[in-house]
Amino acid sequence: MTWCRLTSIEELGEEIVHCPKKCIGVKNEPAKGRYPRAFFLFPRESSPLNALVLGENPGRASRLEREFYKALAEQRPDKKARWKDCCRISKSIAADHKYYQWPLHLLDELKLSREGILWAELAFCESDPKMRTVDEAIKSCSEYFLPKIAKLLPDRKYALCLGEKVSTYVRKLPDLHRWKVIHLYHPTKRSETGKFASYFKKEEKKKVTERKLNESILEQFEKKESTYPDSYEFTPADYVDF
Repeated sequence: MTWCRLTSIEELGEEIVHCPKKCIGVKNEPAKGRYPRAFFLFPRESSPLNALVLGENPGRASRLEREFYKALAEQRPDKKARWKDCCRISKSIAADHKYYQWPLHLLDELKLSREGILWAELAFCESDPKMRTVDEAIKSCSEYFLPKIAKLLPDRKYALCLGEKVSTYVRKLPDLHRWKVIHLYHPTKRSETGKFASYFKKEEKKKVTERKLNESILEQFEKKESTYPDSYEFTPADYVDF
């Protein structure tokens, strides 16, 4: 079994959380409790790294979350929160937010492990609501951090891309062939009846996390697994059209 050294993830996590850049389109304001975040190993830091789930950039931090970071920072000599502080909050959010729970349910349905999931983003700062786009921040952040994240993921492991923009950037990586890449819709772009939800059977009064995966997708996935046991890209036909 291939293990990823926690020190590598932690070192990169600290670099992300304390990134000094002020990119256009996003907010990096530690003094106000807005840190670069959403980079963590789930569910336990001791888990072997089995998969990467990559999104665009984190949502807006709640007032309670910002106050938590500020309170922890006050206890530090340098008045800055740490990567592990951000992990604690991210993991608590992941426990019930659909952005995390829907992809985890998809992994369950594909009979893949939900242990050792490294959650990451193209850009780690939340969007500035006053700006129309975060494209410049995503370009700058992903060019620097994405290759470093890629080095953490062992060969022949899974990389889940949440959304077309994420897929576009991941396809530029020179070592893409090392992994089994799954291209998916973004889980929070639509409701329970939207595109990500369409991967699952329509069952009235049941949440997405209670529904079974469409048999056609499972069959496609199993065929892909048996035909290409090494590296490949998988896009569920008839459901993902990019």
